[in-house]
Amino acid sequence: MRPMRRPDEGRANLMPQPHPQSVAAFAAVPAPVHVVMIAHGFPPANNSAALRALTLAERLDQQDWRTTVVSVRSERHASTDPSLAERVPATCAVRTAFSFDTKSALSLRGRYPRLLGFPDRDASWIVPAVRQALQAHRLHPINAVWSTSPPVSAHCIAALVQRATGTAWVAELRDPWNLGAPPGPLLTRADRRLERAVYARADRIVVTTDGLADHLRQRGGAGSTAKIRVVPNGFDEADFADLQGTAPPEARFTIVHAGSCQPPYRDPRGFLHALRRGVERGDLPSDTRVVFLGAGDALRGVIADSLSPAQLQDRVQLIGRVPHRQAIASMLGASVLLLLQDWEQHRTSVPQKAYEYLRSGRLILAIAPPSSDTAALVTQRPGVFLAAPTDLDEIAAQLVAAYRTWCADPHRTFTRAVSEYDRRRLASAMLAVIDEVRRDRSRAASP
Repeated sequence: MRPMRRPDEGRANLMPQPHPQSVAAFAAVPAPVHVVMIAHGFPPANNSAALRALTLAERLDQQDWRTTVVSVRSERHASTDPSLAERVPATCAVRTAFSFDTKSALSLRGRYPRLLGFPDRDASWIVPAVRQALQAHRLHPINAVWSTSPPVSAHCIAALVQRATGTAWVAELRDPWNLGAPPGPLLTRADRRLERAVYARADRIVVTTDGLADHLRQRGGAGSTAKIRVVPNGFDEADFADLQGTAPPEARFTIVHAGSCQPPYRDPRGFLHALRRGVERGDLPSDTRVVFLGAGDALRGVIADSLSPAQLQDRVQLIGRVPHRQAIASMLGASVLLLLQDWEQHRTSVPQKAYEYLRSGRLILAIAPPSSDTAALVTQRPGVFLAAPTDLDEIAAQLVAAYRTWCADPHRTFTRAVSEYDRRRLASAMLAVIDEVRRDRSRAASP
């Protein structure tokens, strides 16, 4: 029997939920398995990390497992979406840890003591989060801990919890290890030692692409090879079932990029150059509209020079983060979806929006290195146009080809075989990994 939903009894360290319950009620209900999730991004956070962690929490709830999520307070999230918080299962206890951004809080004239930002700028949450996890363990012993990065400080928390409790540990890397590591030879060596320690101590290491798995085998050595599992990013079929066909595509040729877009991680200037060329030559309509959804005004200064020569200011719209449901609706209404995965360090990463783009059925212009995991995912898919980030002529040609395809039938959608990337199915794969390490640890502890 699952616990009743009861009012919160005043624990300040529990994040308010739509149907919060007391820690006492939570602890009183027997559960065969208790999993602690260390997730910096969790609802109400509005980002891909939060969506992935939320789906896993929902799957654990369906399994009738006890779940505690250790995250950060809502004010630390760049964007929030209350509708995502409403999906958090009532049986999931969410504990929030105090934290701050080291660079923002401690910098003076843009400089700050980098040692205080090791292993990343979120290092401040390590001690409070460990305390929260151990409090949950005292209420009901932990059977497994799951941590996800970035930030890699989540793995530091999980390692300390594992040391204190002897529990099984699954470490997930959604991107290559600590891309934002503080610079400096001493910190670089310390970061490398930390990376090797995580690979050595974690019972399983989950990554999101085959390329990242290969990279990790090289970095972690032979000892980590047997531990690696691949669970890709994905999309939620329910998002599209609810919205498919609710609004017709834009009548005006509209290109939409969803999600963060800020150099060096994603640089739209090559695309804007190709767009300007197409408009000037008459290959693209003069009223072409480009929407950077989720980029916000932070991108404006970066692309200012790219907008002014061709008077593109009126054609390019920068919008901040919107609720996830609204973002999906914007994808479904786009003429072309722009996928930027041009940073060399992201060669082995595939963003969540790539899977959502594929599921949407809309035309896609993908700008990614030909040898990248993103290119491998989208190539040979119907309605997808691929160009290398360094080839501006190819970007322009593929953009024009996408426009001509759209002109032939603006309402056309493309059916793509992507059901294997349904996030709920992938959460089941993650649950299987957690269950595997839990059972292994239990057998090892048995006399």
